[in-house]
Amino acid sequence: MTPQTVDIIQTKMVKLTEGICQAFGAKGKVRFIVGTPPLINDPNESRFVENIVCQEFGQEVFELVNPVMGGEDFSYYLQKKPGAFIFVGMGGEKSQYPHHHPKFDLDEDVFPDAIKLFIELVNHY
Repeated sequence: MTPQTVDIIQTKMVKLTEGICQAFGAKGKVRFIVGTPPLINDPNESRFVENIVCQEFGQEVFELVNPVMGGEDFSYYLQKKPGAFIFVGMGGEKSQYPHHHPKFDLDEDVFPDAIKLFIELVNHY
């Protein structure tokens, strides 16, 4: 969830591998395949989006999302500029499954509200 956590895990995995190998008289090597960095929303930009969502669509449609372990290349943008990654229209019958699930389907009925949201974000920004 943070760059520091990635560093800690890598350090501990190397030490653990070295310890196990030493205990059994073996040699080991750890090779890390580094994926996308953690996606960390900017707090100010997140509040900005929350205010616009609540103002334009009502408090009842806004929902905080717990952190997820999926990878997202939007994190590269957030390393350069403050921003907020948001989910739009993920509460309906059609989109109740996560992305990449065989039953996932885009809920095209939410497209007009999604477009309105992005227009409002740009206008207020």
